[in-house]
Amino acid sequence: MFSKKRFWEVFATCLAAGVCLGVCGCGEAAQRPPSIGICTYNIHHGSGLDNKTDLSRIAEVIRQLDVQVVGLQEVDYFNARNPIDQSACIAAYLGPTWQARFYPSIAWNGGQYGNAVLYDSSVLTLIEDTHLPLPGAEARSAGLVRLEHENGFCFQFIITHLTHRRDEEQLRCESIEAIEAARCESIPAILAGDLNATAEAPSIQRLTALGWRILNPLDQATYPADRPTQTIDYIAVLAEDEIFNVQDVAVVHNELTHSASDHLPVAARVVVKGGTLNSLSCPCTVGNR
Repeated sequence: MFSKKRFWEVFATCLAAGVCLGVCGCGEAAQRPPSIGICTYNIHHGSGLDNKTDLSRIAEVIRQLDVQVVGLQEVDYFNARNPIDQSACIAAYLGPTWQARFYPSIAWNGGQYGNAVLYDSSVLTLIEDTHLPLPGAEARSAGLVRLEHENGFCFQFIITHLTHRRDEEQLRCESIEAIEAARCESIPAILAGDLNATAEAPSIQRLTALGWRILNPLDQATYPADRPTQTIDYIAVLAEDEIFNVQDVAVVHNELTHSASDHLPVAARVVVKGGTLNSLSCPCTVGNR
């Protein structure tokens, strides 16, 4: 986690790179209900449809969603294109309670490129995480993160970005199987990511056959951001858990989301059902079923 000193160090780095324009005001946190705000967002390494790299714009999209955990795809990490830790920069913009974990997919251009999880540490505590490499012509990955909510319940947040090639549908299926094999079975799980497949694809059919319930409406396209025609970004929960009530879910359309990246974010809020909090401790080590 970041100390306050580390927060200001990262913020200064972002300013030097010219990509973070400020820090949002953070007041005293209000009492929160036992719920989790979730977002998945392919940020296209911060480059918008105007070809400008602006992480403050990405962070503002997230800030407006009032979420506590975010899965990011296409994140640069100290490479020649963006010589900073982009996920840490976005977390710094969101405020000192926000933390970032980066999960590399490939070594690229003198640095790395991959996925990241952002979470609000005033609400969620990181218990454990792991990096899971996945197959592809361009290597892919997943991050499996075990988090504990301030109300005491524990869940696993899984972020991924699957191969985009049309001829690699079998690899997408294999990646979903690998994630299923690695997840913790003893606590509820939430999957978020750019799966690069539409609902009728065998990989998405396999996902649902394994018991995952997709939350976002499949008729709300997520890509491309300005004129979306395909639903390829998803938030899903395990149907068998029956732990979460879905309070709200949407593909987010506004002036910012139509320009900040080439994908639209998907956001959801789930509420833990009454009477389940005491049973959801954190017994599982990530990767041990």
